[in-house]
Amino acid sequence: MIAGMDSAVFALDREYRYLAFNPAHAAFMKSLYGVDIAVGGALPDYQHVPEDWLAAQQNLDRALAGETVTTVASSGDPARTQRYFEVRHVPLRTADNQIYGVAVYATDVTERESALHEARSLLAQNQLVLREVHHRIKNNMAMVDSVLALQASTVNDSTAEVISTTRRRVQGVVTLYERLMRTAEYENVMIREYVDELIDSVMETLVGDPGESRAIRVDRRLGTCRCTVATKHVFPIGLVVNELITNSFKHAFPHGREGAITLSLSPGPDHTCVLRYEDDGVGLAADAPGSQPEQVPGEHLGMTLIRELSRQIGTEAEIGRGGTPGFQASIPIPVHRGE
Repeated sequence: MIAGMDSAVFALDREYRYLAFNPAHAAFMKSLYGVDIAVGGALPDYQHVPEDWLAAQQNLDRALAGETVTTVASSGDPARTQRYFEVRHVPLRTADNQIYGVAVYATDVTERESALHEARSLLAQNQLVLREVHHRIKNNMAMVDSVLALQASTVNDSTAEVISTTRRRVQGVVTLYERLMRTAEYENVMIREYVDELIDSVMETLVGDPGESRAIRVDRRLGTCRCTVATKHVFPIGLVVNELITNSFKHAFPHGREGAITLSLSPGPDHTCVLRYEDDGVGLAADAPGSQPEQVPGEHLGMTLIRELSRQIGTEAEIGRGGTPGFQASIPIPVHRGE
């Protein structure tokens, strides 16, 4: 029955001696090790590559102990040829259930494994190139930030403030690239971890500003949200968070007033994760847009950016005063459909 099988099939006793084998296995042994096997001969005498025998013995012993074992491994004399095999080891039992040997079924999967190896190699190369791209973009953004910092020292205070705000937006993008450079996953980003790091980055910049040294507390209620979002959506989200925190620092707490900012993430409907933001500051000015969809006269650039950036990810930001003092915003974020 085994003679006509394409896969290599053989059986060994407890001393690793051949009980039977088919022509395919005999041909493989001749090709891989240059030997002619015979019933009664011991496998370790034929399989003269030490590494091959040690790996084979471990799996044979597991099968002789009663376990069915399936592995993929390479075999063969490197001076001759090497092949990859998917090998299944099955205990052989007597009528009274005593194990007297092991049957081995080996399928040549060299072409499959070679293709997988080539695919892994190409993937590694692509990841290396992508990391280099991210690294160069990050360096370019850092250069832009440095130029802006130099420019800010040569202009009047009002212009310097505009440049400072622009620098914070640039630094928010740099934070994303730093995260992408540390991860093996480029298509999706864990939103909770990214927002947490982004808050640190924005706060570090703001607290470092001599004009922003007052105490404003940021309460992070990110919970255990495990939502991931597409990388293409992370840039707008990062800029939204940057704008929200910066606007609170700049406008919500005038005259050195202390206050608190609360930022939370929670699962939402229709494959979304809802980013909720609020502060207990003075609230929106009378001419600010509130939750109206149209831009109104006097609308701050920050509010316009928040609304437009939200639309870039396919959602609408709900911005308004709500029923409590201060400012509130809610932005549904599309999440990876695997969540």
